This record gives sequence, C-alpha cells and structure tokens, in this order.
Amino acid sequence: AVCCMASSSRKLELDEPSPGSVLDGSTGLAEACKRETWLEIGRVAGLHVLDEKFMASGAEVLKRGKASRHLIEKCCATMQKDGFFRLENEDMCPTSDGCKFFLKLCQNLAKGINLLETKGFPPVFCCIFDEAWLVSCFVCEQWAEIFKDGDKLSSALKNDLKFNADFWAWKVVPRTEDGNGKVTHGTGKKRARATEEAENDLSKSGWGHHRDRETMPLKPGEAPKYVSLWVPLTEASVRNGCMSLLPASRDPEYFPQDNLGVGHSERLDTKNRAGEDTAGMDGDKSVQECEWCLMEMSPGGLLGWSGRLLHKAVKPAPQKRQRAQHESPVLPRMSLAFAASSNDFEDPLLRLPSRSVPFRLGECVSLKERLGVVAVQMWTYEHRVPIPPAARQILMDFERLYDDSDVDEDTNDSMKRENIENNEK
Repeated sequence: AVCCMASSSRKLELDEPSPGSVLDGSTGLAEACKRETWLEIGRVAGLHVLDEKFMASGAEVLKRGKASRHLIEKCCATMQKDGFFRLENEDMCPTSDGCKFFLKLCQNLAKGINLLETKGFPPVFCCIFDEAWLVSCFVCEQWAEIFKDGDKLSSALKNDLKFNADFWAWKVVPRTEDGNGKVTHGTGKKRARATEEAENDLSKSGWGHHRDRETMPLKPGEAPKYVSLWVPLTEASVRNGCMSLLPASRDPEYFPQDNLGVGHSERLDTKNRAGEDTAGMDGDKSVQECEWCLMEMSPGGLLGWSGRLLHKAVKPAPQKRQRAQHESPVLPRMSLAFAASSNDFEDPLLRLPSRSVPFRLGECVSLKERLGVVAVQMWTYEHRVPIPPAARQILMDFERLYDDSDVDEDTNDSMKRENIENNEK
C-alpha cells in the first residue's frame, strides 16, 4: 500500500535547452573563476552572483515576522514520529510576501539549471548563484533550528542544527514511451543521447532508496543530528519523479540495532548504478513491501528528513509520445537539496573549511568558496553522477590552484572519511 500526499499543480514555464548538451571546453577555469561568466549565464533567469545588496534585502524579506508556533510543534511532532516533516509554499515564510519571494527564488533557480545545461554544467552548479544560498540558509535558520526550540520538547529532542553546504541538485527527465513500448528520454533528434545520459546520470533519473547518513547514531526520543532538506524548484509528481519516503513508524530498521549507525538496513540499501532497488534479491522483500509515502509537491515547498530515513525518487511513469490535446506536457522535476547538522556528528563547516563560524542568512559566500563546494560535492558523488570531461578538467585545475592553507590535514582526512562512509547518499 502507498499513501499519497498530493498538492495542487502550479504551472511553470521554462525555456528548455537542447537535450544532451555537454561542455565543449569553451568555459575553462579562468572563465569559471570570473563573476561575469556566471552573471552572463544567469542574467536571463534573473539570477544574481555575489550581489551583497540583493542578499541583504532578500534575507530581510524572508525572515520578516515569526514562524507559527503551531507549525513548529507540528513539524517537531512529525519528525519525532515519522522522521520527516513537510511544508507547502504558503507555510514557508511568516508573511505572504516572503512566501512569494521564496517561490520566485525557486523558479529562477529552475530556469538557471536549464541555462547551465545549455553550457554543459550539471545542475549542482546552480549553487554558484546567490539564490541557492538564500533558499538554503533561510530554510536552515527558519526550520531546521526549530529542533532546539519549543517548550513542549524534551532536552533530548533539542539539537543545535546549523546550515551544512551538502548541496546537490537534480533535473529528472520525463520518460517517453514510443509506439513500440520503448522508453526514451528527451525529445527531438538528440533523444538517444539524452536517454543514455539520463540512465547513467542519477541527477537526471533520480536515486534509488537509501539513507543519507547510515552511520548516524539515533535512539527513540532523540532528535536527529543530521537533517536533509529538499526543495522542489518545479512541480514534483509521480509523472516526473517525486520523492517517496518510508516513515520511521513503518521502518523496523530506522533506529540502528547497535546505536552506532550500523544495522540490517546496510544490506537493504544496496543499489545498482542505475539507482534501481536491488534489496531483497536474496529473498528479503521487506523494503519493497513497506508502506511508502509519495510526496507530490508544488514548487517552493520543503521536505525535511532525518539522516536515518529511507527515501528514494519515484521512477517517472512513461508518457505516451502522442498525447491528447487536453493533456499538458510533463516538465522535468528540478530540486535543490542541502542539509543541517550538529557539530558533534558532522561539522557544518566541513565544506567551507576557511570559515570559523557558520554561514548566516544574508551573507555573501565568495566565488572561491562556492566553486570549492561544487568541487567537493561532484567528487563525493561521482560514483552516482558522472562528471563531464571538460567539467572534470575545470575541477582538477581549480583544486591545483586552491590555497592549501585553507584546508588543514584534519579537514582533508574527514572529507575522505565522509566520502567513504556516505557513498550511498
């Protein structure tokens, strides 16, 4: 059985690039390190880069007012019972102007991902733009930190979660079924190439079921020390690959058996390269038979879940190439993810090692720091998302120029450990 949480559909017109575009080497490291390069790409979408005035004014709009006490308690109760919480756009900010502005940020980021694709850059490069930092830091300050607040919460449920730049972004490509029943991706003459890329790149097809932090210790009554935060930039539905969660109350493996983050679920989380569920092929069907919840959402909302929660992207249902006149086309599902973490489990500054204090809403992170985050994330998830050759060269050249004094040996070692321990994210 599957419970479905659906929301009203909001149309979002996006300029679609040609499928299968790749880096042609025209944007080298020298250009990638220039603010003007990204402004040129993002200007059409109304995106900003290193605009201190925009960051300050945007932060003011978003944080105006105070979050509803009822919503805070509801989110905390849901997280405690089922390991996740959910908000629609109209609840994201205390004011309607804030909600509209948050939605606009998401819409512009979605357009930016399309524009980046025309230049051959993967979706995660959208965190070069100011809008990604406004969205992520606002969410962390407004919502993730609620778990240390509240008169009705016990001390065990209060965690000091701070923004963690564990960024990733997706553009899940709709699947089309031709007259012969063959499923393809994209449209036009480049359909074959787009199909091959979507099958090999899990930013374009979604990821199979997994836990973001398999090693996170967690006991009943405790708040998670790592919370994943996922924002739909476009409509997310079963047609284009919405999220599906297994509530903690239905997952016998949610709490680790030895409270050290290692349990039977380690075997259940096994996936193949395409992200398809392979758990249970040895006779254990428990993951597939559990009651998952589909999370169909409109753009500008929020899903937050514990690092121990099993979740996955729904494989988009194949659409007929020839649709009826009254049927609207299925647009790609685009989304942005980041996290909040407690320092005693995962240092929130792990990906921003040059900083001594957490990044705050309205601050302008340097372009060097943003490129550094992109580099770390792409190397970390390379086993899931192949790096285009030209992008790989840019990242390698950037690393060579990176000031080693900004990253001490301990930080390098901890990043290597995280890459190994969390390679199923």
